Amino acid sequence: MRFYILVFVFSLILQGNVGFAQSEAREMKSLSSVTLTIDSLENLAKKASVSEKPEFYLQLAHLYHTFNQSRSIEYCRMAIHFRNDADKTVPISEAYHMLADFFKKDNRPDSTLIYRQKAIQQAGAEGKAKQDVLFAGYQAKKLANSETGSQNMLFTKIVLGILLTLFLIVLGVWLRGTSRNRLLKKKLNEYQTNLKLLSDKVEEFSQQVDAEVAKQIDPLNQKLIKARQRDLDLRKKLKQLEESDYLKNAFLGSMSHDIRTPLNGILGFSSLLETELAVMGNTQLYEFTSNIEQSGIQLTNLLDNIIDISSIEANMVEVAWQLERFDQIVKEVEETYARRAKDKGLVFKVKIDPDLPELKVDGKKLTKVMSLLIDNAVKFTDKGFVTISASYNQQKNRAVIQIKDTGPGIESDILKALLASFQYGPQGKAQIYQGKGIGITLAHRFVRLLGGDFSITSAPQAGTTIVLTIPCEGDQVESNVNDFENVSLTAAPELGRLSIFIVEDDRMNRMVLEKMLRSAGKITLAVNGDDALNQIESAHIQGNIFQVMLFDMQLPPPWDGITLMKTVKERIPEYNSVPFIVQTAFAMSGDKDHYISAGFDDYISKPINKTELLTMIQKHIQLKK
Repeated sequence: MRFYILVFVFSLILQGNVGFAQSEAREMKSLSSVTLTIDSLENLAKKASVSEKPEFYLQLAHLYHTFNQSRSIEYCRMAIHFRNDADKTVPISEAYHMLADFFKKDNRPDSTLIYRQKAIQQAGAEGKAKQDVLFAGYQAKKLANSETGSQNMLFTKIVLGILLTLFLIVLGVWLRGTSRNRLLKKKLNEYQTNLKLLSDKVEEFSQQVDAEVAKQIDPLNQKLIKARQRDLDLRKKLKQLEESDYLKNAFLGSMSHDIRTPLNGILGFSSLLETELAVMGNTQLYEFTSNIEQSGIQLTNLLDNIIDISSIEANMVEVAWQLERFDQIVKEVEETYARRAKDKGLVFKVKIDPDLPELKVDGKKLTKVMSLLIDNAVKFTDKGFVTISASYNQQKNRAVIQIKDTGPGIESDILKALLASFQYGPQGKAQIYQGKGIGITLAHRFVRLLGGDFSITSAPQAGTTIVLTIPCEGDQVESNVNDFENVSLTAAPELGRLSIFIVEDDRMNRMVLEKMLRSAGKITLAVNGDDALNQIESAHIQGNIFQVMLFDMQLPPPWDGITLMKTVKERIPEYNSVPFIVQTAFAMSGDKDHYISAGFDDYISKPINKTELLTMIQKHIQLKK
């Protein structure tokens, strides 16, 4: 339909253009022909004789009549002038008529009347001549029209050919464009169909993947929930065990004075009785009293060792660092055990490197270590030797102390237990060796507490070799007590510059906590929940995260320690990896479990012990690393 409309419109335009072209061509051709005729007649008129000029001028007046009236009037007058001067037979009435018409158009009636009368006068005599002139003009006009028509026909054909060619070109381009558009539409429809099919397949596959992922993830989520619950239960249990162990060790440590006092009384009275019975000569009672004294001494040593270990595990041991000469320490120990070794027939030797510098230790504790180890060596060695040697490792700036014996040795599984707990091994062996095996355990703990290393090599019937490495003067000492389950308070003041945030509404308690923790780092205080949130969020905007959060449980409404802790973790996820400790006046086990379940990492009861708090902070800082 669009094609036919286009053809129809193009035909109309073509016809209009053709007609306009023909009209223009005719006008141009006619004007061109008249111009050529005028030029020819004007040339002939110049060369013609006087008798011939009127005729040429009359023809020129006719030719100029349609497009140049002034020239036509001029030639009419020249024709009349030359006719009067020449042959009177030349018809001139037509010139008078033309002049009369000109003056009539110019609204000049007088001139019109004069020239009209002259035309009538000349009409009679010029009838025949006028007819000849008219006939000649007719023949010339016919010839010109014939030539013009032929030229117009040729021009029309050329224009039509060009237009037809253009039409065919446009039509071909349009048809080609239409065909191409149809092809493109077809391909587009195919692409859209394929795309929809692919989209449907992708959606279906995505649904299948989501369903499969949900199917696979659901058991994992259930396992994760159970694992988290198990972890929470284990944390509660661990906290209970730690608290129980702490209370046990704290109790033993605090009972040190109460236990030693009656034992000292028993030993003192035994010694007095022994002296009196010796004077009296009562041998039997003297032996009884001596056995009481020996049993009291053994019990005292055993209790001393238990209390020392309990004090270490309860974080109640302080180290008095000082420079000590090792030969003086060994001399004191040698005086005690050399005689006992000699009584058993053992060789007891001591060898010390003369270049060994002073040791950076707690002298009393190192003396205790040497006493424990040499006591075991002498006690359990029946034949052979017990030796003590000390050399200097200049590269590490450490003293290397070796205690070696030729005793029965220790089995590997029992040796591991010795370094981990109070256990020594099967009761049968414990009875044979007359001890509970805590000497090596305590020595191990003391050496680690002093920043040294402890290694032991032993095998059944092959003797035992113990090697200690102790820091010398100028060495930077770092306590290794944290290798055990419990954390030593001695390292707590060395926490460094921590960033600690405290929320406490009571002014006195804020002052106490600030003084307690001043050595551990920078303290930031808040008086309530709103103040705490503002300070925490402001610090977070500046890129700062506090390293320890210590919250009071009882805060001004609407806040409490648990609500504030959960709000901080929700708003700033980075705090999920920061230790939160709650301080509370409630110490019931149910309350403590509630705090751990709510999300706190630990709790401490009021009144707060400084060393306990510092140790707790240190432990959780290390766990969060």
